[in-house]
Amino acid sequence: VLRVSTDGVQRTVEVDRARITIGAHESNGLSIKDDAASSVHCELVLNDEGEDGAMLRDLGSKNGTWVDDFRIKEI
Repeated sequence: VLRVSTDGVQRTVEVDRARITIGAHESNGLSIKDDAASSVHCELVLNDEGEDGAMLRDLGSKNGTWVDDFRIKEI
């Protein structure tokens, strides 16, 4: 489950596959309405079954992918 906050509005999203893309376009696994988001902004890849954690990777977005105050390429 992801906790997503956009413009101060929080929601939860259940992730039901091992890899999803995140971005402004409706075809993404997680579509976000944010003027700063690229059409396909980043991807989230869950670890193999039984392992905790995930990888977040920027997909060449214009404004970058940020975790807290850190711009990331992959984390």
